[in-house]
Amino acid sequence: MTTDRSRMRGMRMFPVMCIAVMIFMAIVCLLFFTQDDFRSPWAHWIESHRSETALEIVEKRYARGEINGEEFEQIRRALMSHDEAARDVRE
Repeated sequence: MTTDRSRMRGMRMFPVMCIAVMIFMAIVCLLFFTQDDFRSPWAHWIESHRSETALEIVEKRYARGEINGEEFEQIRRALMSHDEAARDVRE
């Protein structure tokens, strides 16, 4: 059978426990939010598995010298007009 004295001790401990839990949560949040790399845990995976756009591929080919400036501009214009046409279809 519980006595009034033990019930009162439990009632006094409840706010202390709440404060302790809040302090613990604050410490965990501080540790998490002060990390150097504060991004989603999946950000590195998403970036490494992202497929290159056609324009990025053409820019790399131009940088490596596989195509000349004239070819680069032709392909870039064709890609840009294709993007504009795709946007018009979506709208």
